Amino acid sequence: MTLRQKTALVLLISALLLVLALRLIVTPILSEGFNRIEHQDMLKDLDRASRAIDAEANHLAVKLSDWAYWDDSYRFVKDHNKQFIESNLLYDSVLGLEIDYILFFDQHRSLILGLGLNAQAQRLDPVDSPLAAQIAENLAIDPETPDKVKSGFVLLSKQLMLASSRAILQTERSGPSRGTLIFIRKVDEDFRSTLASQVKLDLKFSPIDPVQQPELLTEIQANKTPLIEELDENRLQGTTFIKQIDGAPAMLLSVEKPRQIFREGTKTQNSLLLVTAFASILILAVTLLLMERIVLRRLIKLTGQIQKISSVHQQELNVDTGGRDEIAFLAREIKRIFQALLASEAALTSAKESAEAAAESKTQFLANMSHEIRTPLNGILGMTQVMLNVEKSQQRRESLNIVKTSAQSLLQIINEILDLSKLEAAKIVLDPEELDLRAATLEALKTIAIRAHEKGLVLSCRIGAQLPALVRADGLRIKQIIFNLVGNAIKFTEKGEVRFELALERESEGETCEVHGAVSDTGIGIPQDKLSSIFEPFTQADGSTARRYGGTGLGLTITKQLVELMGGRVWVESTPGKGSTFHFILRLGTLPKAAQQASKEIDCEVKPILETDISSSDDALAQAASKQLHVLVADDTLVNRTVVKALLEQWGHRVSLAVNGKKALEFLDQNGHFNSVPQPEPKRVDLILMDIQMPEMDGMEAARLIRDRERAADPDRHVPLVAFSANTSDSSVRHFLDAGMDTWVAKPIDHKELSEVIQELFPDLGHEVAKETAPQIKLGEGLGGDDGAVDAAELFDRFAFDIEIISEIAQAFLDEHQTLYANLKLAVTAKDIAAIARAAHALKGSLSNVSAANAAEQSSLIESAAKAGNLNQALKLFVPLGDEVGRVRDTLTRLCPNAQSLTGNPA
Repeated sequence: MTLRQKTALVLLISALLLVLALRLIVTPILSEGFNRIEHQDMLKDLDRASRAIDAEANHLAVKLSDWAYWDDSYRFVKDHNKQFIESNLLYDSVLGLEIDYILFFDQHRSLILGLGLNAQAQRLDPVDSPLAAQIAENLAIDPETPDKVKSGFVLLSKQLMLASSRAILQTERSGPSRGTLIFIRKVDEDFRSTLASQVKLDLKFSPIDPVQQPELLTEIQANKTPLIEELDENRLQGTTFIKQIDGAPAMLLSVEKPRQIFREGTKTQNSLLLVTAFASILILAVTLLLMERIVLRRLIKLTGQIQKISSVHQQELNVDTGGRDEIAFLAREIKRIFQALLASEAALTSAKESAEAAAESKTQFLANMSHEIRTPLNGILGMTQVMLNVEKSQQRRESLNIVKTSAQSLLQIINEILDLSKLEAAKIVLDPEELDLRAATLEALKTIAIRAHEKGLVLSCRIGAQLPALVRADGLRIKQIIFNLVGNAIKFTEKGEVRFELALERESEGETCEVHGAVSDTGIGIPQDKLSSIFEPFTQADGSTARRYGGTGLGLTITKQLVELMGGRVWVESTPGKGSTFHFILRLGTLPKAAQQASKEIDCEVKPILETDISSSDDALAQAASKQLHVLVADDTLVNRTVVKALLEQWGHRVSLAVNGKKALEFLDQNGHFNSVPQPEPKRVDLILMDIQMPEMDGMEAARLIRDRERAADPDRHVPLVAFSANTSDSSVRHFLDAGMDTWVAKPIDHKELSEVIQELFPDLGHEVAKETAPQIKLGEGLGGDDGAVDAAELFDRFAFDIEIISEIAQAFLDEHQTLYANLKLAVTAKDIAAIARAAHALKGSLSNVSAANAAEQSSLIESAAKAGNLNQALKLFVPLGDEVGRVRDTLTRLCPNAQSLTGNPA
């Protein structure tokens, strides 16, 4: 992006931000103001409507006064003369009063006369007794207080009415009171329309029941003001209530009106935004023009001249941008610097040529040294592998594996240490993985403990309880750091102790933690003036130290670089003659809390493995088989069935196979397992090994049916049933046991674990987990899986380096993998989530059995995505799986030359 484009972009973004700020800040303020004005206007309308209602009530009271304070009314109540009724209480007279009821009560609240307007028949009808009684109870005037007036709303027979009552007195308002006169007007549609036309508002009346509408009443009373709500973008409604004569809520008064103020305000806001946008564009254009004339054009000219120098390597720089400002000063400074660079170019070229010649000599020397060291080391590795192939003793194999691991680590370290140019160029790259930090630490210490033992030193270790059980880190580099620092301490310590401590320093935010390691010794110590230089290459405390103790002086340098690569730091504290303590802090990745396990503090002396400690009698798994079992294996995956069948037959057992739970039930039924009389050999099944996830009928359902049918045949019948599953969480294991399983074995199947489970179920039965003479494995390029597709060491260890079993398993995988992958591909093409999960699960199990961890992990991720309903993630993960499965096939073909495979990738 050019400078012009960047400038234009910055100005454009500034203008957009201005408009956006106006939209986000000013608009809400204006909108709030318009809403407030609307609400105030609504309050005024509600007040007008309330005053109009009060005016109607007053008007009714005035009419009532004329009749209540009238001698004729007074005499009528006294003598009940009919002439008064015939002369005054006619239909037209009552209609003219704009009332619906007129009622005369005596001083004892007894009805003298009650008439109601019948507009349809155009006559006056007598008021029925219940209504009259209700009116008297609410509106009658006590004779003791004749001056009292009752006027307002009442709810009579579920009809809201406007009523007014006065004591009946003589014209001069003299008494005594003869009773009560009451005028009542119905609050109906005529009343509403008349009132609405007076105030020119859209009014609505609705009765309110405190029992049925407590929330609305409470809200209005709590606010102490009318309730105003926005019905939608175009209408506003205000609501208040009118009280009855006794103070109880009588009715709801609502006013609905268009939101004209808000609409006009919105138009004003939009106009303001348009004007602002237009002004911003205008300012943007003017600013760009000024920037172009004053700054951009001159900077671009300066850039062009510098680029010309780079392209044609001219020796003259004519930088003239004109003016007296900062740009002109910059041009002059560039010209001065260029002249200085030209003056020193010859000297720099000569120095560069000398440095390159020296680096080439050093690189050649280091390459020759590396070759000389790797040659004998490869011999050590080869002979160690040959011994592993024929050794059965578990402890000897552990010792040989430590030798092999140490030699491999040393070989890899030598390849990088001796390539000094690679170190100086910082080309070492960390390879983080899920790591048991405690196990890795103890393994490194166990490897180097022999050196401390030979010098008569105590090597002790303390690992804090708070340290995470699992981390994400480069295990090889951590071991290298420990090996370098502990080895350095042992080398410079003649007597006493070397102690290694590792503890949690702090848990950082995110997915990292910091661990603090310390290596203390009782050695010669380091002078204070040398502490700052011991981490430099080829440097030791002094020359006599180098002659006495040897070493290249690279160990601490490499340690410092590795610690810094892990985001940490290293330092040393020392007292000459008393010893030193090297500290380091590493920043490591952490795993979720669910993956961690509670740990205890480790504080122990590290003992080396010595040849005299090895005893073949400790290998309990090498006992010969004394009893043959008939084992039924149910699993839908060919590789799984092959693995278990090969191991069981090697231990001398007879094996029958079933591809799912339904077939297993059919086999048991055909062999009379569910008969009331148990079957003798060879039909009797002694043990059932059952996969959990299978088509047609899974292991859980099959186990429940087996147990039900066993109990029905014989309550004491119970054949041991072992579950196979990759999911061995506590909740899953509980489900296995609840379904009728006796125990479980984790996938991928390990021969040691399977043997231990069978021994627990049949204590008097021994198992020969390795043949007397294990076949020799040819060492070649394929062993170890160059591309990491198959962990050959783990595969061979799981099956006791029995090449026949491993070849069978490899052949089963090669026979089945294309079908499994094709099933997954069909499910992915059809976008069938359930089928994708099933196919990925089957492929994962097959890959796990051949120790193809990477491909199995990819299959597991696809399965998890499918179970979570994330089809897009499953499709994305599927793409690279085909190549990874192909690499697994190629590696197995190299590892087991006798196994045959079709050519081409499964995809």
